[in-house]
Amino acid sequence: MKESDKKAQMKLSFGMIFSIILIIIFVALAFYVIYKFVGIQKNAEIGIFVDNLQGEVDKMWKSSKGSKELEHALPSKITDVCFTDTSEIYFKPAGSGGNFDYIEIDHINDANIENEICFKNIDGKVKIVLEKNYGEVLVNVARP
Repeated sequence: MKESDKKAQMKLSFGMIFSIILIIIFVALAFYVIYKFVGIQKNAEIGIFVDNLQGEVDKMWKSSKGSKELEHALPSKITDVCFTDTSEIYFKPAGSGGNFDYIEIDHINDANIENEICFKNIDGKVKIVLEKNYGEVLVNVARP
């Protein structure tokens, strides 16, 4: 075998190895980007939930009386949505809300909440009833 044949074989194997390494890097990068986009989607779902909840509470607060059951999708990692006696909501388990650890919701009647009231996330959906009776100033949250 000539010396030049050995060099050609060596160059071909180095090229193949380099190509395989590049493919592995690109596949790993693609999985990382997909993972990050899924995380952004879950944060967006939580943000939409909070905005919709505040919007519905505001509508009920402006009305003289009413009752409405809200059903909203949330990521499955959130097991509960809890309202505290300080007009805040938070998600269980701790940290499952991502950037939304504690959110203050305006116009909620926290006087009828003892410590907290929680709503279960069942099959990715949370149901919350908003109620306001004639003569009341704030909106009550209740279980369906």
